[in-house]
Amino acid sequence: MRMLFYKIMLAGLIMASSGCVTTESQYNSSQNGPVDCKNFPLSSNLKSFKEDGERSCWTQTTNDVRYVGTAYARLFENDDGYMIAQMQVAGGNTIFLHRDSRALLTNFDRVKSEANQWEELPDIESGGHKYKVQRFILSELKQSCIGFATYGSNVSIGYKRTLYGYSCKPQSQEIIQVHDVQEYLDSLQFDIW
Repeated sequence: MRMLFYKIMLAGLIMASSGCVTTESQYNSSQNGPVDCKNFPLSSNLKSFKEDGERSCWTQTTNDVRYVGTAYARLFENDDGYMIAQMQVAGGNTIFLHRDSRALLTNFDRVKSEANQWEELPDIESGGHKYKVQRFILSELKQSCIGFATYGSNVSIGYKRTLYGYSCKPQSQEIIQVHDVQEYLDSLQFDIW
């Protein structure tokens, strides 16, 4: 049941779109939906994460006359909980308009529908990136979560790349701590930045 929830949630987050702006048309094609995690641009060197399932990695490309971009999403799981990370990469002449971390996190259907008790936390540094961090509760699942977001390749009104996601633990275990998310982010490797 838990894996089914993760798969549905991961599929939903890929379909969520961010605001994009472009100056001219651009077209390309790519595979959409679940993909093989081998050589995926989002990975982790954390040994406690379990082997990837067949639907642990997703990609979605938007090919629109107005904008083009690709989202890469991955589910990481261990015995303590899970982390979902999504990296969005804008195509040529496209940028992602600035959105704060909470707005980005609500691209995830589950977060949008049931997150509450939001608490802004101090920024953290990992891998040369500054992450905006927020704690929240997923009420139906009774999970304590911390969301994160970082922005890359700043341009005048937005960014060429964003990386955001969240990590959760069952509240029955304990409240998730910043050091848990810090460890996950420190292990995160992403190729397209």
